[in-house]
Amino acid sequence: MRAYTAKVDQFNRENRAKRISGVCASACSVFLGVRRVCVERDAQVWFHAAYEPASLRPDPAGTLVMLSYYPRRVRRWAIQTRALERTSWSAEHMLTGAELIQMGLSPCR
Repeated sequence: MRAYTAKVDQFNRENRAKRISGVCASACSVFLGVRRVCVERDAQVWFHAAYEPASLRPDPAGTLVMLSYYPRRVRRWAIQTRALERTSWSAEHMLTGAELIQMGLSPCR
């Protein structure tokens, strides 16, 4: 996850744009924290708790870092739906680009 958060920080430092399209299923969800992010309407962003790759044990500190990168409305959704409490994916913890746009993210042009 460190590589992803470093990339988000770099995008923001350099004021670069990031497009989210297709399926994002894991730490790439932190790209929602890029200031100039846009999402394709048909994109899918799947959420789960951070975990230690070697042991697959939940990583609460890593999960909090991920949560801190999400826009406010996505963060609220993740907390309310408990999307970051399990290390496995679940369709109920997925947002489409259209849903993210409704939450205030910019649609890609």
